[in-house]
Amino acid sequence: MLLRRITKHVKDQNWFAVGIDFVIVVIGVGVALAAGEWVNTRAAKADLKIAERAIHVELHINYLNALERMAVKECNAVQIRQIAQALTNVDEPWKPLRTPLSDQGMSGELGNILRTPYRGTWPTDAWEAAGDSNLLSHMDPDRRNDISGIFSVSATVSGYQDNVFQKAAELKSLLVATKLSAADRLRYYDALAEIDSSGALIEVGAAYVINNVERLNIALDPQSNQQFQDDVEEMNKLGYEAYGECFEPIVLPAREGDR
Repeated sequence: MLLRRITKHVKDQNWFAVGIDFVIVVIGVGVALAAGEWVNTRAAKADLKIAERAIHVELHINYLNALERMAVKECNAVQIRQIAQALTNVDEPWKPLRTPLSDQGMSGELGNILRTPYRGTWPTDAWEAAGDSNLLSHMDPDRRNDISGIFSVSATVSGYQDNVFQKAAELKSLLVATKLSAADRLRYYDALAEIDSSGALIEVGAAYVINNVERLNIALDPQSNQQFQDDVEEMNKLGYEAYGECFEPIVLPAREGDR
């Protein structure tokens, strides 16, 4: 109908009416595009809310991993000092070495000279999926940057954790070795030094994750929150069983909703 009217106005050379018709067309197209954009934005924000539930769960898994790492900070330091002292005491003949934690926890069939927590994953999948689908563009920029930092540090910590686990496996020979040359002592000390350096970086990263998750006060849905509380309780129980008195129990800060 509008096209017919425009054609008639052109034939009649009624340019004023033609101009009005074109204005109507332009406004109509603009309104349609704006409405479509509004609908798309609203749908994307709804999808982001769904994605945020999974993102918040991943953040709390990394938060729990970080809390565990800081809970055993002193335990790690005690073990590393004991092993370093044995390796550098060249005046004494070498004897198979065991630390107070060698036989505790999940150490494999051969035991473990250095007991340290290992978490198979510091997950980032939900965050990366939200980024790939462009949902994160609808998140508050400051919050997006803060959460991005947490996941970035978590991924870095995971890499250092893998390195510590691999180097700790190299030290297992000290559980049974009856003789060590000066070169052997130096080689094992180098592995221990790398564990110590990586461990320090893990603790820096863990502190960053803890501080920022707590600062953002990231909430979980009731079911996930209950699971998280149960996991903390279980981790405290297992931590004390595995590490003894050097384990520092995890105490969660009070949340705004709990006050």
